[in-house]
Amino acid sequence: MTATAASWTHGGGRGLAWAAKCVLDAAGIATSCVAPRIPCAGDAPSTGAERVFVERERTRAAAAGRTLTLVDVGTTWAKRGAPALDLSALLVGSVDGRLDTGVATALLRRVAADGVVVLPSDVRLTRTASAACRARRLTYGFDAAADIRGEFRRSGLDGFEIFVTTPVGSGTLVCARPGRRAAGEMLGALAFGLAAGVPLAGALDTLSRVRDICGSMERVAEGPVTVVIDDASTGIALAAAARDLRDAGARRVFTILGVEGDRSPSERGRLARAAAEFSDGIFLTVSHSRSEDPARLALAMVEGLPDVVECELEFDRVKAVRTALLAMRAGDALLIVGLGGDATAIEVGDRLLPCDDRALVRELTGTGVPA
Repeated sequence: MTATAASWTHGGGRGLAWAAKCVLDAAGIATSCVAPRIPCAGDAPSTGAERVFVERERTRAAAAGRTLTLVDVGTTWAKRGAPALDLSALLVGSVDGRLDTGVATALLRRVAADGVVVLPSDVRLTRTASAACRARRLTYGFDAAADIRGEFRRSGLDGFEIFVTTPVGSGTLVCARPGRRAAGEMLGALAFGLAAGVPLAGALDTLSRVRDICGSMERVAEGPVTVVIDDASTGIALAAAARDLRDAGARRVFTILGVEGDRSPSERGRLARAAAEFSDGIFLTVSHSRSEDPARLALAMVEGLPDVVECELEFDRVKAVRTALLAMRAGDALLIVGLGGDATAIEVGDRLLPCDDRALVRELTGTGVPA
């Protein structure tokens, strides 16, 4: 199988691409899969590192013969990077069902006529796909119209179990990550695996053994309290993550929110409002402030909060995590966003300060998710 594929999610979550990678790797289809950094506002559309990455991986895929390259791209990058892609497969994901039609169209037009598009069973998006590309289409979701359809049998903070119906049979899918978005990512990965020729039983078995995906509703501690790290970078993604924890049975949901400097100023208020709507308490801190003043970043977040919301401001991220954990009781859930699941340092000006949310939580709680 020779292909270059892009997985695109609206607003956050590398889980879709990485879950698909797990399925294909287990089936013997070698993959390369990363999540490119989202370019900042000053990046030139035609010279970003993401374009270089795509070109390199496309060449590698063509030379290897059995390499499927998965590129997890955000909305901003997709708008700019779509012309660099020659796709034989496209895996599309959505945090909440809302997708940028312009971005979707740009990507869909890059898929070869003999390729395949795997996308959520959203009527509007399906119509866009019908008009924008000639490739075969396979849909996934939780409604009756989906080709790959999931039905929840169990859902909790420790994950979920869904019954899956497909054109080639049915089975049970178990996931250790909580929430509807994680379930949707697993369905999308299953659909993409089936499109690539992976047997249903093998794909289900592989996905059911995936415990966590770095930065995508990743449980880093369990026990009396549940702690989840997510790479949510928009208000839509943050709201979906917090709502998923509440729907999964959390008694209260607390959010540690940090905003990056030199990135998407218009999104800061939306992030704060989303945290306020779905959280019982918010701890505002700083992630990568870069060239911006941390105090001004914090002010931008505070301005987006309703007056009635309880929040605490702590510039020291380590102290913020410690304070949040001390405020929690049995049955609560803590959502940590704004740094990145694989980050081990904070960029402040021209300095890199060590900070690993995952290691810090496990040190403070004395626990962690079993390997």
